Amino acid sequence: FNRDVTDIESISSGGSFTLEQHIGDDTKRLVVRPGSGGALGATYSENGARHEFDAGARAWLAAALVALDRQTGFAVDQRVPALLERGGVDAVLQEVKLVSTDYARRRYYTKLLSMRQLDRAQIKRVVEQAGDDMSSDYELAELLVAVSKLDAFSDDSHPAFVAAAKKIDSDYERRRALNALLQRDRLAPTTVQAL
Repeated sequence: FNRDVTDIESISSGGSFTLEQHIGDDTKRLVVRPGSGGALGATYSENGARHEFDAGARAWLAAALVALDRQTGFAVDQRVPALLERGGVDAVLQEVKLVSTDYARRRYYTKLLSMRQLDRAQIKRVVEQAGDDMSSDYELAELLVAVSKLDAFSDDSHPAFVAAAKKIDSDYERRRALNALLQRDRLAPTTVQAL
């Protein structure tokens, strides 16, 4: 894929790429294979009828790849660095708002945390946004545990952390999250009261 994961740049010899999208009665299908000299050959069809792989089809491919990543997080390793380069932490957090599954959201947050040392305000934003948007007990607990280990995770993020942990229904996952917070030294009295 290209850097933004909106197009295919190369495929290894003997490989192929197939993407088929069904929306209602509309079906689009693309098969890409390497040709001679490394050039890519594309076979594109709409509702079973073959069409030229033109600018409109390329726009569909770009949108479909981004939509697929927003569900699966398959391209996080490429998209997060590109987003950081273009717009910093804000761009990544805005993209996470568009992601449709908690698994993919956690992958985006985790990649961001591994690539950039966030400041205290940014950590607080991550915890607040995740607490608002994530409903999977496991994925939210995993993220909260990861955030709790960061140097910039401080008292100003603790209330948002506790609020997010309160949303976790599973006793096991909630315990994991709260234990991670309890590992921190010298919690503020308000945090202890909230716990």
